[in-house]
Amino acid sequence: MTMGIYGLFSIETGKWYVGASINIEERLRQHKKELLKAICYNSPGLFHPMGETVARFGISSVLPHLLEEVTDVGKLSERELYWVEKKSALTNGYNRHIPAGHWLWKRMGESQ
Repeated sequence: MTMGIYGLFSIETGKWYVGASINIEERLRQHKKELLKAICYNSPGLFHPMGETVARFGISSVLPHLLEEVTDVGKLSERELYWVEKKSALTNGYNRHIPAGHWLWKRMGESQ
């Protein structure tokens, strides 16, 4: 069981999806299941942000990567944010949401 930051890279689009998990192996199995479900139900964007890419190019066009092993669970959000920004996964990738810990999250909390 590996804890840390992982990425899913589309070799066809050159774009990344970045995530954090306390069990990367299990999380990658879940991603694969969601991507295959997107193809089976012909609803590419519904089940996974990379669904349309997989529907068009196939599951083999998405490569999993261990970006960083993290030993302190308290550092997961910080490291996820680092990798999301480094891989431009939010601005030019498949991430749909701002990772927890991002300055925008902090700002939204202040306004409430």
